[in-house]
Amino acid sequence: MQIKLIPGTGAEIDGKRLLLGCSRGEAEVLVGKPESEYGVCYYHSGSLVLDYGKDDTLCYIECRDGSNAELYGVNVFRTDEDKLYEILAAENGDDISDDEDGYSYRFNGIGVSIWRESLPDSENTDEYEHWDTVGVFAPGYYG
Repeated sequence: MQIKLIPGTGAEIDGKRLLLGCSRGEAEVLVGKPESEYGVCYYHSGSLVLDYGKDDTLCYIECRDGSNAELYGVNVFRTDEDKLYEILAAENGDDISDDEDGYSYRFNGIGVSIWRESLPDSENTDEYEHWDTVGVFAPGYYG
């Protein structure tokens, strides 16, 4: 599965557009029924996660490590975490939220979030050279 995340818009999955704000039914035409649901919907062994708002419209698309996801022309899971942060910061500007002390960042200007399980200075630094999840979100998703 090829995923191209498009900030402010949604994603292109295997050449098909999945738009933030579309209905759950419209999303399921493109990606099928979820394999499992635990507050959010999981697809492709959990490498793609979709979250719907109270009105059942798509408000968040997340790719997890193991997916072939592209953002701003780079493969997000083959790009060094510092390099990806720099790319996102340059596209975003100053409105960056860091509510988890370096574990995650929200680039509010472009509607992109990144998360990692461990910080680079932890004991297992060799295992964490890139972000674990990258997502695009609709305005207002984080409140």
